[in-house]
Amino acid sequence: MNELVIIPQQGGADILDAIDQAGLADGSRAVYRTAIQKMTAAGVDWRDAQQLRRYGQRLKPHEKIALRSALKHVTEQQLWLLNTSAHPENEAFTAAAERRLKAIREAVKTSALKGTKTHSWLSVQELESLILSCPDTPKGRRDAMAIWLMGDCGLRRAEASAARFEDIQFQNGLPVLGVVGKGAKERAVPLHRNAHALAMRIQRELGGEYILKRFDRHGNAFDGITDRALTDIVTERGTALGLQLAPHDLRRTFAQNRRKAGLDLEQIRVLLGHETLETTRRYLGPLEASTAAREFIFRAAN
Repeated sequence: MNELVIIPQQGGADILDAIDQAGLADGSRAVYRTAIQKMTAAGVDWRDAQQLRRYGQRLKPHEKIALRSALKHVTEQQLWLLNTSAHPENEAFTAAAERRLKAIREAVKTSALKGTKTHSWLSVQELESLILSCPDTPKGRRDAMAIWLMGDCGLRRAEASAARFEDIQFQNGLPVLGVVGKGAKERAVPLHRNAHALAMRIQRELGGEYILKRFDRHGNAFDGITDRALTDIVTERGTALGLQLAPHDLRRTFAQNRRKAGLDLEQIRVLLGHETLETTRRYLGPLEASTAAREFIFRAAN
C-alpha cells in the first residue's frame, strides 16, 4: 500500500481551510496561506516528507520559517482528526499516521537559523507591518505596544516591562516616555503619536500601573510582564511574517532607522541609554563615509 494513503489526500483548498480554522491573526494567516499556495503551485505533495525536504532546501530562510509554521497547523488539524476516530482496532494505523505527521512537521529544516549571531534589523515599513500584524484584541494590542516600545522607542526588555502610564509626559506638545535604564540612569525618548494613542486605549480598557500586561488563560489582564514573555511575543510575531527576530533586533532597528533619519551617533547613544559611543557603533555596523565624516567633526567639536 502506498504509504501516503496513511494520511488522507487534501487539495490545496482543504489545506488552506486548516490555516483558516487555526484562529490566527490576519497577518499570520496571510503569510501561511501564501506559503501553502507556493508549495502547491510547485507540485509538492505535503504528505510526502521527502518531497517537502527537497522543496524546503530551495527556499529562502524566511520562506522556510513560514512554510514550517504553516505545516505545523495543517498537521495539528490532521492529528486531531485522527484522534477523534481512534479506537483499538485502528491503533496501529493511527500510530503510523502520527509518526508520518511528525516527519512532515520536521521536513522543512530551519534549525540552521537557530543560534545565529547575525544581527537583524527592520526597515520602517517592516516594523510597521510587524505592528499591524497584531490582532485588534487585548493581547494583540499588548503585543503591538511591546513592539512599539522596543522597536520605535529603543527600549530594552526590562525597560519595556517597567514602563508605566505615568511615565508618559509631554514636551513641546509631543508625547515622550521617561525611562530608567541601566545604572538607574534616566532618559526621555519620543513616543510616536500612534503608540501614545494605543497606550491610552490600553489604560482605558485595562487600567493598572504598567503599560504592558500579562494575560492568564482566561484572558484576564494583570500588571507586569516577564522578559521571557517579551521574547516570545517578538519571536512569534516575527515568525508569522517570515522573520527571525529577537527583542534586541528591535533595539537595533531603532538605532538603524534613527541613523538613516539623520541623527548622529551621540544622539542615538543618548536615546539608547548607552554608556559609550563604541557600544552604539556595534549596533550600527560599519559607518558609511559620509556618516563617519559627520561623527569625526562632531567629536572634534566637543
